[in-house]
Amino acid sequence: MDSELTSAAYWEDRQKRLVPAKDEGALKDLLDAVEPFRRSYRDQRWIELGCSPGYVSALLLKRIPFVPFGVDFSRTAYLYKQTMAQVAKIEATLFHTDLRDFAPESPFDVVMSYGLIEHFVDPLEILEHHLRLCRSGGLIVVALPHFRKLQWVYHRVFDHSDLRRHNLKVMVLDPFQDFSEKHDLDVLSLRHVGRMSFWNVDDTGPQLVAALRKAVSLIVRGFANLIMSNVLPPDRQLYAPWIVFVAKKR
Repeated sequence: MDSELTSAAYWEDRQKRLVPAKDEGALKDLLDAVEPFRRSYRDQRWIELGCSPGYVSALLLKRIPFVPFGVDFSRTAYLYKQTMAQVAKIEATLFHTDLRDFAPESPFDVVMSYGLIEHFVDPLEILEHHLRLCRSGGLIVVALPHFRKLQWVYHRVFDHSDLRRHNLKVMVLDPFQDFSEKHDLDVLSLRHVGRMSFWNVDDTGPQLVAALRKAVSLIVRGFANLIMSNVLPPDRQLYAPWIVFVAKKR
């Protein structure tokens, strides 16, 4: 669709190449940021939008028990159920459809997404669907990558083709604050999250060029992840890899 910066084929290719998350690893900062707000919703119905492959949901389920649901339109949507079974040891419910067409019988207690809204021309339209699917008193949790500042420099050099599939305009705090005021949401958290770390998926171009780019990027990533991430304080706008938005629907 013209409203998307990606396609079903893009997600099928990318998700099939992902290495399963055996432990929290680089996701620990993200999990720590959202966990406290979710504890009062334990054992309730949580749904992840754009859920495949479901690593964050599976790792959260190992921390907090909940009833997992997911909705995804891609041909690799089945990876969500597979991940939940392998990592969290639970049978999850999957709705294989476009979230914009998804009409459940009842709203959910927690509506969440990780790395979803920034792949749309109009991210606020997708935020509206988070709100639509959430019950009154329920929780909305949105995490998206922060590809600005130093993160932009890294991705511009090493991950340019994938960078173009992201809407950088939503990678600031103001749109979420404005959205919350418009819909009278209680903002529980809105901030940059994580230590300086980088990732990339770009393997385009001639084989030699792609191999060289990958080799150099691994050196840069290793320096950031093993050295600078232990020296610099976390959660700084200059280099934090995530933005996290948590709000309660009144």
